[in-house]
Amino acid sequence: MPATIYVTDDDPAIRSAVIKRLSRRQHRVTSFDSGEALLTALDRVLPDLILLDLKMPGLSGLDTLRAVRIKCPPVARHHADCLWHAPKFRRCHEARSL
Repeated sequence: MPATIYVTDDDPAIRSAVIKRLSRRQHRVTSFDSGEALLTALDRVLPDLILLDLKMPGLSGLDTLRAVRIKCPPVARHHADCLWHAPKFRRCHEARSL
């Protein structure tokens, strides 16, 4: 089943490679070049998975992770990539907007 995946990395070559690989598997992939752009997008659409580079200029990956955790706690984390389970994230997002 295709997933909605957000890829956040300041390196265009890495973003492109990850997007290509995931798109081949029919996933809906959206990429961001900064943590700020990712956080703005999370206000509109919640993905099934977030792949987050931790070392980025501006808002670092760690600062982005902290901001995402404030919006809703993650279900699972793995090394430099952070994973959120969409249904729980959506419930948290809906409760926050009440």
